[in-house]
Amino acid sequence: MTDAPRYKCYTLFDITDKGTRSETRNWNTLVQVISLRTQPFIIEFPTCEIANLKNFRFGKDYKGTAKVWSFEFEVDHPDLFVVDDDPVANLLSDSSLVPLIDSTNFILPPKCLITSGYSCNIYFDYNC
Repeated sequence: MTDAPRYKCYTLFDITDKGTRSETRNWNTLVQVISLRTQPFIIEFPTCEIANLKNFRFGKDYKGTAKVWSFEFEVDHPDLFVVDDDPVANLLSDSSLVPLIDSTNFILPPKCLITSGYSCNIYFDYNC
């Protein structure tokens, strides 16, 4: 796709798409969550970097250096994610409390996607 709105997802969960069975399940689950409203076109498959968490918008419960996974995607109908001028509101709502497998033992309980607050472990950027 070209000229379509682009999204980038950042998470502390291991979403390696060709890793262990657990990691691949996490990736598949996240793609299915995005697909609840519209079909995503994956532009950049998950990559992992070891980074200082101060440079990201994760919750304050997460400090120091850690692995951060990210990927980019586009969709045909970005308006399906919008609520009150927030272009990622429904992405966050749909993702909230979805359980994933914590293969790194880094995520604070509960072992699920937390989209806001001190324990936020996933967020989305729009038009990156």
